[in-house]
Amino acid sequence: KLSLLVLSVVIGVFVTPWVFSNVAVTFSKDKVMCEAMFKLALKTSILSSAKSRMHLYLAHLYFFDHRGQDAINAFEQSYKYKQNEVAVDNLCSLYTIKGQRSYAIAACIVSEHKETAAINSILKDDYEMAYSSINMAINEAKNPSCLAYAIRGQVYRRAGNSGLAEVDFKKAKEMCGNAQNIQDILDNPNYFHEHYAELKKEYNFE
Repeated sequence: KLSLLVLSVVIGVFVTPWVFSNVAVTFSKDKVMCEAMFKLALKTSILSSAKSRMHLYLAHLYFFDHRGQDAINAFEQSYKYKQNEVAVDNLCSLYTIKGQRSYAIAACIVSEHKETAAINSILKDDYEMAYSSINMAINEAKNPSCLAYAIRGQVYRRAGNSGLAEVDFKKAKEMCGNAQNIQDILDNPNYFHEHYAELKKEYNFE
């Protein structure tokens, strides 16, 4: 009887966080209740892997609610309890949006988002580093994206090399046709500065 009681307690302890997280999903349209349930799931978690997962759930909730700093904090906690690609991928994006350039570049390199690392270098006007990152992304890829060529074209243009910029812009245009984001980059030398300034407001970092 004692062993059964202990087993029941152990099962209850390890299962409870997942019960709360499943309940949270049922409240997906009620953000307050959903957050409360995920926090209960986190509070009742014992294993580091479970704590990491619950922080991920909260982080995604905050991300989609455009609560930028809360999302960063939760993704950082998730990574602290268990290193995982999901947390680093999202931190690459969020640090970039917030303007934490050194953190962003480090997270983007770890998560192998060299294009976003290059964008961060553009945003800090470090064109040598930007070129290094985007050139690596293009050279290492079997099929480089049109965005990669557009980014490198932007690096060339902002560094004053209009000839090479036009070559890459033409390549990006040929690959992606009338893709609006590519056209916006081609049309605007300040595209990334303006785009991320808007995102910074959108995610309430200002």
